[in-house]
Amino acid sequence: MTDSDRFFDFPYVYRWAYKGRQGQRCRVLAVGTLYACLVEFPDGFKMVSTTNALKEAEIPSPMTPSKTATTMLSPSNLTADEINGL
Repeated sequence: MTDSDRFFDFPYVYRWAYKGRQGQRCRVLAVGTLYACLVEFPDGFKMVSTTNALKEAEIPSPMTPSKTATTMLSPSNLTADEINGL
């Protein structure tokens, strides 16, 4: 499962430290009264929580440069002739 797949399948992050689930991706299966919701995690664990414990996950950027590309293009590794040739 790629990061973008996980984002669309589990678009929320659980914020609270309840049951050791803080920072894990999750999705909402149902919403009830008084902000109650049924939440499912990628490992299949389900629990009833509050919508206040959820936040939208950040969208993964497909344009994030890799470490290798950043290292290769850093100014300290290039000479003036190489920069002008680009």
